[in-house]
Amino acid sequence: MKISIPTQQYEVSPDDIKAVESFVSAIMPGFIKEFGGILKDSVQGWRARNFIKIILKTKELVQKSDLSQKELSGKFFVQAFEKSSMEDDNGLQDRWAALLANTSVGKFEADVKYVSILSELSGDEVKLLDAMYSELLIREQGKEYVFSSEKACQSVYGHSHHLSKVRIMVSNFYRLGICEAPAMEGISVGPGNDHPILKTTNLFTFTELGKDFLRAVRN
Repeated sequence: MKISIPTQQYEVSPDDIKAVESFVSAIMPGFIKEFGGILKDSVQGWRARNFIKIILKTKELVQKSDLSQKELSGKFFVQAFEKSSMEDDNGLQDRWAALLANTSVGKFEADVKYVSILSELSGDEVKLLDAMYSELLIREQGKEYVFSSEKACQSVYGHSHHLSKVRIMVSNFYRLGICEAPAMEGISVGPGNDHPILKTTNLFTFTELGKDFLRAVRN
């Protein structure tokens, strides 16, 4: 028995394609010639639409920065293209755009580790990381700031009903090298945690890689 799956059509304007080709050519010469067929031959494609949306957002961020673009390595850009074009979540597309914009103007090194990490995060995980990083920025500097899963859950969801979900997210952050267990001494724990009990998914802190990654994917 054959199953027929209807083809979805995604409208992409010629002007958008032209703008994307112009922008990409400046940061990755030769890419359009070698890989740009996906933009013209499959304009109705889901991945093409995603990639075009991300690049248009990237272009807008670069223009706002008033910084000059530089060429990106093929290794970084091709992997970013492959991973980002699979993303249709608007919030995560914003993060891909920020990563591409920040690297294309030289604010951050074009590190393929960032591409790999971002491709393995969900929208909820990015929201949680962003909330924690924003909290970190307003806390006392010079000390290791320790987060609690319960407090993180409260800050994102307003209650602790999703605590098990947050702990699963934290496990993923450990796997990706974004977070790690806190040191036993010289730590500053968030309000309400006077007597910390170190558990893998209960208390955690950002790694240097995690902090650098989050800076790279923020506007």
